[in-house]
Amino acid sequence: MIGVDLICSEQGMKFDITRWCREKTDQLNLSGTINLCYNGGVFVKEGLGCMLTFERLTNTGDNSSLCFRPLFPRLETKMYIIWKKYQVFTPIAELLLDELKNRFH
Repeated sequence: MIGVDLICSEQGMKFDITRWCREKTDQLNLSGTINLCYNGGVFVKEGLGCMLTFERLTNTGDNSSLCFRPLFPRLETKMYIIWKKYQVFTPIAELLLDELKNRFH
């Protein structure tokens, strides 16, 4: 990845990529940060660099000009979903939360 313009989240740039690259981090060209993978995908389609992101967060299917390649060695990061105590959710948000609880509890 040395010599490639890289785009990733600010958190990924500060923590995950430095943990993965260790002493070679300063050799990477981390050229931009994103908050939404959709926007990063647009940047990649326009030729502004390669995006470092989690698998399946952007469309890389048969109808997409983007592809996903995992890092080697593999980089794993813990993810958390948080919400305000006693939050009142819309019905669809409640369904999503229930599904997440069932799947990952």
